[in-house]
Amino acid sequence: MNYRPEIDGLRAVAVLAVIGFHAGLPVLPGGFIGVDVFFVISGYLISSLILEQKVNQSFSLIHFYERRARRILPALFTVLFCCIPLAWMWLLPADMKSFSQSLVAISIFASNILFWRTSGYFDSTSELKPLMHTWSLSVEEQFYLIFPALILLVWPLGKKWLLKILIILSLISLGAAQVFIISEPSPTFYLLPTRAWELLLGGVVALTFPQIKIATLNKGMLFTHHCLAFIGLALIFYSLTQFSAITPWPSLYSLLPVLGVSLILLYAHSKGWVFRLLSHPFIVSLGIISYSAYLWHYPLFSFARHLTFNQPSALLLSLLTGLTLLLAYASWKWIETPFRNSSVISKKTLISLGVIGSLFFIGFGLAGQFSKGFPARMQEESQYLAHFENAIPDWAFFTKIGLPDKYRMECDFYDVAQYRKGMATKKPRVDIPTYCYARNSQMPHSVFLWGDSHAQHLYYGLRETMPKDWQILQITTSGCEPKVDSKISTVDYCDYSNAFSLGAIANAKADVVVVAQNLHHTIAKMDAIRDALLSIGVKKVIFVGPTPHWLTELPKLITQKFWPNPPNRTLVGINAPVQNHDMYLKEHFSNSEKSQYFSLIDELCNSRGCTVYFNDDKLGGITSWDYGHLSPIASYTIAKQGLTPLIIQGIAK
Repeated sequence: MNYRPEIDGLRAVAVLAVIGFHAGLPVLPGGFIGVDVFFVISGYLISSLILEQKVNQSFSLIHFYERRARRILPALFTVLFCCIPLAWMWLLPADMKSFSQSLVAISIFASNILFWRTSGYFDSTSELKPLMHTWSLSVEEQFYLIFPALILLVWPLGKKWLLKILIILSLISLGAAQVFIISEPSPTFYLLPTRAWELLLGGVVALTFPQIKIATLNKGMLFTHHCLAFIGLALIFYSLTQFSAITPWPSLYSLLPVLGVSLILLYAHSKGWVFRLLSHPFIVSLGIISYSAYLWHYPLFSFARHLTFNQPSALLLSLLTGLTLLLAYASWKWIETPFRNSSVISKKTLISLGVIGSLFFIGFGLAGQFSKGFPARMQEESQYLAHFENAIPDWAFFTKIGLPDKYRMECDFYDVAQYRKGMATKKPRVDIPTYCYARNSQMPHSVFLWGDSHAQHLYYGLRETMPKDWQILQITTSGCEPKVDSKISTVDYCDYSNAFSLGAIANAKADVVVVAQNLHHTIAKMDAIRDALLSIGVKKVIFVGPTPHWLTELPKLITQKFWPNPPNRTLVGINAPVQNHDMYLKEHFSNSEKSQYFSLIDELCNSRGCTVYFNDDKLGGITSWDYGHLSPIASYTIAKQGLTPLIIQGIAK
């Protein structure tokens, strides 16, 4: 197969896009599409190689997998090996346990399955998982296990049949992605069946490309090809700048960058400027080291986020990007290149090192899993953190302190049971108990909690402090900001919850509605919600602002920064943009007798910082067990001091 430098140029675009996205560059909100670019390129190259060897009758399945092992394993294992001491030094036990699980999954090319099963609304941020990015390698390796067998099976029927079958399978895979991305976003994102179409389209291009006889094209056709290549590049850059993390992915939207790559592979000829741009020596040099750069960048960013509580500076991220490229060059020169040469590294040596490496990572990973993250490394801190251990499916901390009851989590349309099984879905629960939202005619007054989990955590405080003649109603659906323009949906639990809530509030004739959510309050949205609620008879609407947000889970902040004597208040580790957002809302919201803004940050913070724990109790008195959800004691304190009096003011007679 002839070398095509523009493909390395495409690789450079892909890896720079991914690095920029993970660094948080605002100009690349769609930088994640770099992975899709890699998938199409990979499908094209693998298909071209197999097809060429089948035509020459030189294809060997064993040799194919040997080439894959030489390409993937040496650099991957080097990065994994280097990550272990960093994880040992810096990761707390729960994170070390997660890291250890990743090592096992990567070694058997199943990390995409692991991250699918452990992802969800309540999971810790993916940016703190150093090996999260390996999910895409697992998708490719799973594809490599199946695709050669498919070609061998269909080959006797001829290339036309092979092309038809690849197109049909691509359409089925794309159709599945489009159908399931809303209701089942996590498996759709991570798993091969809904990603295969991108690799398969690379195969379609490989089957189509040889039919284009460049030398026979006249000037008009060449111009057309150059235009198509330009459109392909434009589609990629449009996707990089116009898509974002909220774009359903993969879906029909993904066709834009995938078709863009396909057009470049088909039509970027040597006389066109797209070819010349992508074949520039500097861009090609970045493409050559792109695989190692992809491997190195994410662990570096992730460990930096652990050390800086999830907020590395732009300068630090720039330095880490430079370090990524240096390590990538070294990895390519002294690891990738020698291992690809069978005269330097023999097949026997390759197999031996591959087996030894796999067994080592599996063994270390299992040890980390069963020891729960090697807690002996930091014994006192581990004992403290063990109190807050809350991994699914057990939810040990929630269960221990009775949080499902104290949050009234049954009044949630998010299917928590499926999430705890590792089967997160966006389909709403069939129903919730009627006592969550149905008015008791014997109760003269009612308050209705509406929002997400940041409304849930207010329930305990209200339950303990509200007058006995007040009924507390509640629909608080995890991850769902209140909206007034939602419609009943069977595939989106947020739409279902919001539409249901408005009807329930109207039917209950609630006196007061408390609207609370994490970070999505805006003046315009609050005005719309207030007007809608007052129009259906609500007497007063209270908007509860965000909690103080910590840059990492508060127990982790205590152990990493203040152990063994944490202060009752601190300014360290506070998420300043959240504080600023709360201040903006306070200053610009128009308070009146019928609508008020209630600041949780005012309740918990002052000039000396935000409250870490009450009553000198670092366990039971902590204000939050994670980045910002209120503990029961914090919920009680806030309700007693401010929220409950505000609710009943002017209502109770």
